[in-house]
Amino acid sequence: MTTAQQETERPAARSSNRVRGAARRVLQEYGLVLVLVVLIAVVAIREPSFVEGQSLLNLLEQWAPVGIMAVAGTFVIISGGFDFSVGGIFALATVCFAGFAGHVPVGVAFIAALGVGLFLGVTNGLVITKLRVNPFIATLAMGQIAHGIGLVYTDGTPFIVEGDSFAALGLNQIGPFVIPSVVMILAFLVGGFVLSRTTYGRSMYALGGNRDAARLSGIKVDRRLITAYAVSGVSAALAGAFMASRLGTGQADASAGIEFDVVIAIVLGGTAISGGFGAMWRTAVGLGLLAVMQNGFDSLQINPFYQVVIKGVVLIIAVAWDEYVRRRKENPAISEPIAPPPRAGRPGESAVAPSEAPT
Repeated sequence: MTTAQQETERPAARSSNRVRGAARRVLQEYGLVLVLVVLIAVVAIREPSFVEGQSLLNLLEQWAPVGIMAVAGTFVIISGGFDFSVGGIFALATVCFAGFAGHVPVGVAFIAALGVGLFLGVTNGLVITKLRVNPFIATLAMGQIAHGIGLVYTDGTPFIVEGDSFAALGLNQIGPFVIPSVVMILAFLVGGFVLSRTTYGRSMYALGGNRDAARLSGIKVDRRLITAYAVSGVSAALAGAFMASRLGTGQADASAGIEFDVVIAIVLGGTAISGGFGAMWRTAVGLGLLAVMQNGFDSLQINPFYQVVIKGVVLIIAVAWDEYVRRRKENPAISEPIAPPPRAGRPGESAVAPSEAPT
């Protein structure tokens, strides 16, 4: 190949490489959206009614409690933390709301249930920041404590509440959407704005990236973390109150592994479990993937016990993929092929790589 031919082909090759690189970056950034679209198409082919308006509204209503908790959980995980107590707080809030509603006005019972979530969330933050307890252990213990308090308070018996005023919170509609669905949509919009457009949101990324560097740069680390866990506790209590209102009952065992669904929705969307990376839209996509996957399970009539197993496997795969991506960013040589050494040229010529050698 002559030098003139090489000069003609190199710009075309560089352009082709740029196109491939851009396509790869877009696929890496938004590949999950493509997966969600394909998954919806597959479920819709099997069950055409899935994409009808009422089915989608029912799906929003069903997953609103998980979505509300996932918004707050995204802040916690991006900051490098973890909140495993949301299941226990969720269940305790259902019994508090239902139990208090039998003695005080529904509005007061609702605020009291949120107050319980706020208290437990702040306690989580204080234990983690002041006592230096690992977030996983601290929140796991808090979840058990909340669950135990619920059992003691109810003596293991569900509280049944009747009345339109109690059911209004979970069943009343604003347009075609029930109130929990509206709150979930607003939570994603507000959470996305705060996370991406405010100093508080950017500080969450800084905490998850390098906590010591964030502290040295003037960020009040403890205050930020306590706030994140407080919001997470309130969101769990809010979701629990919605669930109690919708079902007309408060049960100490109402969570049934809901904390796993929250974590799976966040991690499945691509938010790094190690912190420092993520976005609210990713959590929304992860929630959509989880909801459509659950609908597929129901459509295929998969045994609920097997569904639990599959969700666990999905969580492991998501975390393993996060670890792989993190290592690849830290050391690109992990996934890049090793280039062959340049071929030595003849005396007086520069060495040339095999790919550039004239044919």
